[in-house]
Amino acid sequence: MEDLIQEQTIQGWLELDRKGKRRWIVIREGKLFWYKTQTEAKYGGFIDLYRCSNIIPMHERGIERKVIGFTINAYDKKHVFYTKEEEAGKWIESLNIYMSNILGRGTIRRHTRATPVRETILEMEYEEELKEEFSAEKCEQLISDAYQLCSDWYHTPRTFLTGEKIIHKVNGVIMHNWDEFGIEYAVTGSAMVTVYNVRFVPDNDLEFAVIPHLQISKIEAVNEHASNAQKSKLPKFMKKTVPTIRPGNANVMNVLNIECKDGRRLRLTFPLENPGSPRETDSQVVEEFMGQMHVAFPYSVNALFAFRFRQQRDECRSNIIEKMTRAMSVEPSEDVRQRLAAMREDLEAEEDGWTAYSVVDEFRRIGVPNEQWKFTNANCEYRLCKTYPEQLVIPSSVTIEDVKKVANFRSLGRIPALTWRHPNKALNSVIVRCSQPRVGLTNERSVEDEAMCQAIGVGMQGKLYVMDARPKVNAMANQAKGSGYENMAQYKNMTLKFLGIDNIHVVRSSLLKLQALCQPKTLKKRKEYHGWLMSIESTGWLTLIRKILKGARRIAELVEKGNSVIIHCSDGWDRTSQLSALAELMLDPYFRTIRGFQVLIEKDWLSFGHKFAERCGHLSYELDKEYSPIFLQFMDVVFQIVRQFPFAFEFNTVYLIEILDHVNSGLFGTFLCNSIHEREQSSLFQDTYSLWTFINHHANSHRFVNSSYQSPFGMSDPKECHIVDFIDPSTSQPHIVLWEEYYFRYNKHLILPVERGNKLNEVSERIKSNYFGLEAAVKYLLQDPSNVDATQLQELYDRYLNDTFLYADLTPTRHLDDGENDSEDDALSDQDSLNDSPQIADVSADSSPQLGLSQSLFSLTDQGILKQGFLLKKGGNRHNWKSRWFICTPHYVCYFKKQTDQKPCGQVSLEGAKIGTSNRKANCFAIHTVQRTYFISATTEAERDEWMKVLNDVTEKFRISVISVASSET
Repeated sequence: MEDLIQEQTIQGWLELDRKGKRRWIVIREGKLFWYKTQTEAKYGGFIDLYRCSNIIPMHERGIERKVIGFTINAYDKKHVFYTKEEEAGKWIESLNIYMSNILGRGTIRRHTRATPVRETILEMEYEEELKEEFSAEKCEQLISDAYQLCSDWYHTPRTFLTGEKIIHKVNGVIMHNWDEFGIEYAVTGSAMVTVYNVRFVPDNDLEFAVIPHLQISKIEAVNEHASNAQKSKLPKFMKKTVPTIRPGNANVMNVLNIECKDGRRLRLTFPLENPGSPRETDSQVVEEFMGQMHVAFPYSVNALFAFRFRQQRDECRSNIIEKMTRAMSVEPSEDVRQRLAAMREDLEAEEDGWTAYSVVDEFRRIGVPNEQWKFTNANCEYRLCKTYPEQLVIPSSVTIEDVKKVANFRSLGRIPALTWRHPNKALNSVIVRCSQPRVGLTNERSVEDEAMCQAIGVGMQGKLYVMDARPKVNAMANQAKGSGYENMAQYKNMTLKFLGIDNIHVVRSSLLKLQALCQPKTLKKRKEYHGWLMSIESTGWLTLIRKILKGARRIAELVEKGNSVIIHCSDGWDRTSQLSALAELMLDPYFRTIRGFQVLIEKDWLSFGHKFAERCGHLSYELDKEYSPIFLQFMDVVFQIVRQFPFAFEFNTVYLIEILDHVNSGLFGTFLCNSIHEREQSSLFQDTYSLWTFINHHANSHRFVNSSYQSPFGMSDPKECHIVDFIDPSTSQPHIVLWEEYYFRYNKHLILPVERGNKLNEVSERIKSNYFGLEAAVKYLLQDPSNVDATQLQELYDRYLNDTFLYADLTPTRHLDDGENDSEDDALSDQDSLNDSPQIADVSADSSPQLGLSQSLFSLTDQGILKQGFLLKKGGNRHNWKSRWFICTPHYVCYFKKQTDQKPCGQVSLEGAKIGTSNRKANCFAIHTVQRTYFISATTEAERDEWMKVLNDVTEKFRISVISVASSET
């Protein structure tokens, strides 16, 4: 060490506190650099020792107070380094000698500072170095790097993620596609394999294809010119080789077919110099490309791109933040400073998605623990059940010894555990989930299990139901294998019902049939509408969706009436997760918000051990018998409910599709592994990002918001108060439709365009069947302006006036099923059933705004105009101010580009809006709505006050109207 000091260089291994990893330290030329390895040329960071005041030793806590490191006090922050006790003293002594003799700085605590003249000169030299290092051009490059890093959360097919590198690339590849007439055409471009996905980049820069490796389910090479279309499948285990293609073989495999789990099929034709007599070099093109695709079939979860993505992105992020902090100290121009500060704030404000769900917080929200329910540590360190969370909620009267005996009686130790509780203490109804009991053919029993089930029903107003998701014949077959279902002769005061939902094998087969039907070759059938419906029905997919929705609705209505429900299937992680989550979605409005839905998935799917790795085939080399789209099925049912209740959900269907895409993306750790225990073992919580980090980022959040969302009871946040707002979806066959937005999104030409007349008829039928009020119907039509015009709205209004159905005459009616009568074993009694009608949008004739009237919305005659004139409006996207013609009606503010325009650019509902002044611009005022805030500026202060007075009068009338309606109902 002394020799190094004489050479004015100090180096060795130290541990940085912020990284927690060892770094190679080199001190030279007055700076302390650290590197990842001893041979690395590029440093990871440095400290300017000219700007450091002193070095302070770090002592271990305790009596001995051993020296375990030291702190260097720099101008901007403290830098802490850790090392072994015998090395710490040498480093401190060497650094003090270096700083004292060479730099003229101080020693431990009693540092000898340089003279003021010397210090001033050093500071001036340092500032000059900083200004040179962070010039205007370099600051722009730093901002560009930060923007590129932020673009990871909203990247497009044209961009690459941080850490994504190209492994192999082939030019001149042809991708086969189909137009709206079903005619195949070719797109030329480049095919490449990266560490994250397979890409096709077209020459026309339009038709990109990006497939994450985890989405791929099958790869095969096909000979385009052979008469029998010989195929060469990818070996099951890859065997670190590729299909053998011998030289001189006339059947060279020059076409690559890639099939995906989401239904996509990519067909790539690779170039051949002479198709008539292919040579060895021709066959090697596909051979090499397939050989590089071994990354599509990872050998372990730790080999996925999610780990590399977070590691490299975190390093880049901390590096850029540090550089931005130093660049801002140089005092750049005000514009550059603001942009640096904004980008740094954006990087520092990234949310940790792993904190989106807290077991304790969620159960406290529903009033647990209480006198009846308690947390238990029986599953601490997963001793009781590997697929359950560590923290469980069980009846207060059940002891840990009883829990252990119940775990031995239930399949895989999945005991009855609370998942949701009704907020009405008078009802005291709950939803509990578990797995099947091990009764076997000998009808074994467990007194502890029976007592635990009885404890679940203590204090409730209604009955206790056991809802077995399986068909009864399947449950009886499991009984022959040693499991089975509860014997009601032993479980007193309980009722057992079978819901008849098919198992994972039926679901897998049904989806494969549906995906085969949703391909371009079925276009002819698609044009024959009746034949198409018959084909869809033959897949059985919609029948499965209807069964699940029907079962979840039964559970929800039972709990709403004060009954408690225990749900299980076989092992309690497939159909049980579907039913419990859907029932809670119908009951609890918090789960219908963006963040609440994340909590629902975390709680009932991830925490309670749905086997995502096996059901999604993450580490499988082919779709084996464990693969089954259970989670896709759940999301499809959620879509059916969202479609029936478009105003009850804060999120839209884009939100559902985004979540589904990332189940098999391999970019986030949220849906990897089979249980929370496996995720902890694989260090997913520390080494990968959560999907909710991406979803909740401000750059994405606006894409998932449903602009028509109406919070229940006017609450700003349903999480604030645990309430029940039961929505009752229809389960009749006509209301269960194919989710074309998802299944046809890669073959959009298969979607039949919706005729305007048909959509209008559909809305009219929904009004008649109590689905929509007039206002809700028009809002539904206006969601897609291309499908509606003023004439249609007038026609709808005329139907509303002339037909026999009026708001006062509307009465809830039970929807008729499609003729299926439930048997006594599989159905609830009529007395236990609730109405099957959805939520009614009751709006009184006096208080409801006539949103859909063509006279008031588009023609806007003087009869309904309160005030009009030109004002300046701040744009929502570009944030520039533009002059617009504003018209205030008794219910809305509409604005036009020109005074003579017949159709407005936009409209602002004044129902629930708040009016206030703003300092964004001179004479500016703001209209605050649930969706956004509109900033408007008048010419003079007097004009601003006039507009605010008119708007406040309108909003006050809304408020008085709501109070009067509530009083009359009371």
